[in-house]
Amino acid sequence: MPTQEYHSQFYDLSDHSSDHPPADDHAHIPAGPTPTDALLRTRYSCRYFHPSSTHPVSKETLKEIFLSATRAPSGSNFQPWKVHVIGEGQVRSKIAERITGAYRDNEDFSAPYVFYPPNELLSQSAYSDLASRRRQFGATFSGPLGIAREDKEKRRATTERNWNFFDAPIALIITTADISPTGAYLDCGFFVMSLLMAARARGLEACVQEAHATYNTIYSEMLPLKERESVVCGVAMGYADLERVRKLTGKQARQDLEELVSWH
Repeated sequence: MPTQEYHSQFYDLSDHSSDHPPADDHAHIPAGPTPTDALLRTRYSCRYFHPSSTHPVSKETLKEIFLSATRAPSGSNFQPWKVHVIGEGQVRSKIAERITGAYRDNEDFSAPYVFYPPNELLSQSAYSDLASRRRQFGATFSGPLGIAREDKEKRRATTERNWNFFDAPIALIITTADISPTGAYLDCGFFVMSLLMAARARGLEACVQEAHATYNTIYSEMLPLKERESVVCGVAMGYADLERVRKLTGKQARQDLEELVSWH
C-alpha cells in the first residue's frame, strides 16, 4: 500500500497576503485563503472523536449551528429538512444494537433513495472516472487501517462503527418527506453542507453517513418521527481526536481544476 498522507501534512494555510498585495480596487478581498476557503479546503470526514466527558458539545452550540444552517437554499423555500439529535444514551445504544444485528444478519432493508450507481453501470467506459475514484477511496480509506481488501471480518467491523456514529458525542439524523422528489434531496444536501461549515467554524468536525438511510424503517420505529418522515442521512459530530485522525485517516484526492471545470 502506498504511503498515506495524514492531516498534519495536508494544507498550507499560512497567510500569503504579503506576497500578493491586492489591487487597490479589490482591497477588501484577501489575496490568500479566506476563512471560508480555509474551512472548505481543510474539510474531511472525521471518524474519530473525543468523548463528551472530556470535550462536551453544548446544546447552545448546536442551536447556533442549526440556526446558521437554516439559511441553506431550497427550491420555492420548501426547506424540506428536519433534524433529530440523538445524544449518548440508551436511545442511541438501542438503535445501534438493533441496526448492528440487522447488518450482521443481512436483514432486508433498503434506503428510500438510490445512492450508489449499480456496478454494471460503473463498468461502462463513460463512467470510468467514477469507478476509478471509488476504487481509490477504498484504498485510501483502508490503507492507514491496515485492512486488506480480502479481510472481510475487519471490513465488517469497520463498517459497524457507523451504527454508533463513530462514538461521536452528537448524532444527527436528517429527514425529509417520504414523497420528496430528487430536488428535495438536493436541498437537503445544501442544508447538510451548511451544518458542516457552521460546525467547523466552531471547532467541531463531522462525518456525513448515508449508510443510516438504509435502516430508515428502524429509525421510524425507534424515534418519534412524524408521519411520512424519511431518513436522508446521519451526521456524526464532535471535537476531533486529532491524534487518531492523523494516524488512521488518509487524505482523499479531489479533482484538479483542469478535470473539474470546462470554460465556454
